[in-house]
Amino acid sequence: TPGLPAVPSGIADNISTMLFKVYPNPNNGNFYADIIMPGTQIIQINIYNAIGELIKSRTEQDFYSGTLNFDLDAFPSGVYFVNLKAKAQNITRRIILQK
Repeated sequence: TPGLPAVPSGIADNISTMLFKVYPNPNNGNFYADIIMPGTQIIQINIYNAIGELIKSRTEQDFYSGTLNFDLDAFPSGVYFVNLKAKAQNITRRIILQK
């Protein structure tokens, strides 16, 4: 209706505008994260092991979009979770480390 403010009508209105891809998966301890977001932000990436312990953390100031490299060579084979936080968005990806 003309003159009325837009009101979110469902899930499609809340789709994340940030893209987060982790590869290769599985990997040997070295992997990349491609991150694309709509503007410059402070981002934090936390990596957790299968029992939820934080094993690595990284913060990037004024990050826009790009590829980050991670090295988990010091950690044993297994399942890990890579969590990206930026403003109000929070995305987690699962990776498998195979040595």
